[in-house]
Amino acid sequence: MKASYLPAAIQRLHTYSRTGLGIRIPLPSSYSGLCFSSSSVTRLPYFDSHQFVTRLEKEGLSREQSEGLMVAIEQVIDESMKNLITGLVTRSEIEKQQYTQRVDFAKLKSEIQLVEKQDFALLKSENERLISELEKLKQRLREEITRTQASVRLDLNLEKGRIRDELGVRELKIREVDTRIEGEIGNLRTTMESVKFNILQYVVGTVASGGALLLAYIRMSVPHVPVSVIDKADLNPHEEGLGSFVYKYFTIRCIRCFITQKLALSYPMNVAKVAWAP
Repeated sequence: MKASYLPAAIQRLHTYSRTGLGIRIPLPSSYSGLCFSSSSVTRLPYFDSHQFVTRLEKEGLSREQSEGLMVAIEQVIDESMKNLITGLVTRSEIEKQQYTQRVDFAKLKSEIQLVEKQDFALLKSENERLISELEKLKQRLREEITRTQASVRLDLNLEKGRIRDELGVRELKIREVDTRIEGEIGNLRTTMESVKFNILQYVVGTVASGGALLLAYIRMSVPHVPVSVIDKADLNPHEEGLGSFVYKYFTIRCIRCFITQKLALSYPMNVAKVAWAP
């Protein structure tokens, strides 16, 4: 739409508005009303002059007086009508103004439609641009979300692998500690068995020494008996005396303890235990 044409068209539409069959136009300030003229190009008399003269003659005026009065009144009416016609518009002017108004309306309508089409086209293009930008933003957001999910999954997998490796290392360390503890417990058991066997050995030695001393004492207090007789003798307390029986019994036990001690020093622990069994 032209910028210079629209205000003029709007001003013209404001000035010319439909009022019935005509168009309102500005009139001179000396005229206070609005009148329309339907006269054609051929000028017609404003009143019947012959009838006016006849009526004057009937009223008693002469012919000359009636005609003179008629001419004077006709001149006055002509001047009045001329003054009145100057403030009126003709039908051709009204039709011309109507045509101009229709043309202005048509131009204004076409320009408004053109502006609407242009605005609609601009709005449509802007809307399409916004939609395309929105789609691009959505696509970018999807890519960012996919990239973030992939990164998070990779971090989680790496963290799981690291935790799995740490658990494997810790399990290996725990197994090593268990193996070490079991070895230490086995060594402790072996040491305890060795100490126990040494204590038992010392106890046996002590008992054997005490028994030997006791046998020496008994031997010194009783008559001398050969060793071969002791080995061949039957330990029967009913056939011999109590002193002889006790002497023979303790002598045999001391000899057996001495032999067991020698075997324990020469053979492993199990063999020594078997040899020590009564």
